[in-house]
Amino acid sequence: MFSPDTIEADADIRIFARLVAAAGRGDGKRLAPAAVDVALLECEANGTRLNAGQVLLVREMATSGARLQLAIAPAGSGKTTAMSALSRAWSGDGGTVVGLAPSAAAAAGLGEQIAGTADTLAK
Repeated sequence: MFSPDTIEADADIRIFARLVAAAGRGDGKRLAPAAVDVALLECEANGTRLNAGQVLLVREMATSGARLQLAIAPAGSGKTTAMSALSRAWSGDGGTVVGLAPSAAAAAGLGEQIAGTADTLAK
């Protein structure tokens, strides 16, 4: 017997399975280091100075080729600021940026800073 809840759970399981499969793939888009350098210089020129950890995060995510990447750190540690630089580099090279955040407030803040769209993880 199926109910709307079991159908929704089955859909969630399929989505999670796709995400897990994507996480293991390294055949995605890779930006040239020069494109990342330009985005980082633009951030600095516009008054946003990234710390060494943020710069490393941007460089690694932009050039890794990973299909799925996560930036997990405490609130206020600079993830959104780093994602701003990454999204500019990514969209500047023709990529599409979709940001996901754990809450509506976090998604709104992320959406204001990235060159793309942002939504909650729950959607």
